[in-house]
Amino acid sequence: MKKIMTFIVILLMTAVIFSVTAHADMFAKPEARIEVVGIDQTFYFEILIFKNGPVSAVDIDSGRDWLSEYYQDDFPLDVLNGYQDDDGFVSRTLYSNKPANLFYEDDVFLVGYFSAPKKFKIAIIFEDGTMITSKVIDRKMFYSKMTYDLTGVNFNLTQTGVGTIKEHVPIGSMSWKFAVRVIITISVELLILWFFKYRLRRSFALVGAINFFTQSLLTMFMILGFYFWGDSFGLVFVVLLGEILVLLTEVLAYHFFLSEQTPRKARQYALVANLATFILAIFTLWFI
Repeated sequence: MKKIMTFIVILLMTAVIFSVTAHADMFAKPEARIEVVGIDQTFYFEILIFKNGPVSAVDIDSGRDWLSEYYQDDFPLDVLNGYQDDDGFVSRTLYSNKPANLFYEDDVFLVGYFSAPKKFKIAIIFEDGTMITSKVIDRKMFYSKMTYDLTGVNFNLTQTGVGTIKEHVPIGSMSWKFAVRVIITISVELLILWFFKYRLRRSFALVGAINFFTQSLLTMFMILGFYFWGDSFGLVFVVLLGEILVLLTEVLAYHFFLSEQTPRKARQYALVANLATFILAIFTLWFI
């Protein structure tokens, strides 16, 4: 039993380490989809990023195709060339050291590859050169959907820190999927407990309570891993590492407290039940 558990733990840990070291750059990069509302005239959209220290104007005619990374070919680069606000934010198109593509599709601005900044501002530039900027935005979600509302703002004056930003977090979807995953997982483990010939009510109550605790934590971190930390990569990492911790926790708990049968039988049950729910988790990763 100990050899089997050791082998499983080593196997899962190897998978985690391999995933982190070998595949970290193969997965999706953070994105931000930003809808701008409250403007009824032509405007240009830009992301401002923080630069530590002053910046100087760049040579726009140096041969680099600046606008190849921007969604419009008539962007007024001169407005932001050399511009740095009081908080140290500058144009992402002009001053990013990484590919900083910006797309416009379905009335939404897509801040994409290399990745959407964690902290940034939005700059709105009008045809007459007037510019307004948002407050500092702290992106929470890996695939972020935001609305920048400028209703009621005076567009005739250059202003900073105006408008309201809302990041849309799918609380409802995450909540019901969380509940479904936890309920199904507990049901599977209780069914396996019955197949192991446990019959006392206290045994089912114990396993149910422990699973409610462990599976709630695991599912919560799975959701955080997917929505906030790294899409599929974050999800797989959490599942692999989390299942190891859950297995060890339940083996110890059942060894000492699942007393209807022998401690050896309790450990065997913990191993089989967790292998079953691990396989279930792998094949239902899409449901998150």
